[in-house]
Amino acid sequence: MNNTGLPGTGIGGFLYILLGFAMPFVELYFTACGRSSRARWKRVLAQFGIALGIVLSIEATGWLLRIALGFEVPRLSLAGVEVPPVFVLMPFLLSGLTLGGVVLAIRLWGVISALRRAR
Repeated sequence: MNNTGLPGTGIGGFLYILLGFAMPFVELYFTACGRSSRARWKRVLAQFGIALGIVLSIEATGWLLRIALGFEVPRLSLAGVEVPPVFVLMPFLLSGLTLGGVVLAIRLWGVISALRRAR
């Protein structure tokens, strides 16, 4: 997911996709609490659709490139379950770890700033 020059595949795009996929679940909670509306659902579904479109377009690009270049991704099998190869999962994991590191650094910065202001 972290390919140079491919929109939506950096840590910003990764965060957007995660949030876009999480929004319907959060809005379900708000609906159950009686704090939702049609306008909110419309916005949630639009963001979910954009996130889904990003993922599908990235997958379609990879699929078309594999066809055009005649490249077949080797499959791995663990206990009879087919799993993607490590080189397919690593960009996803690295983007997630990078995003987690950035969020952690921002949180720590906020805590340190609050402690300094309290002095």
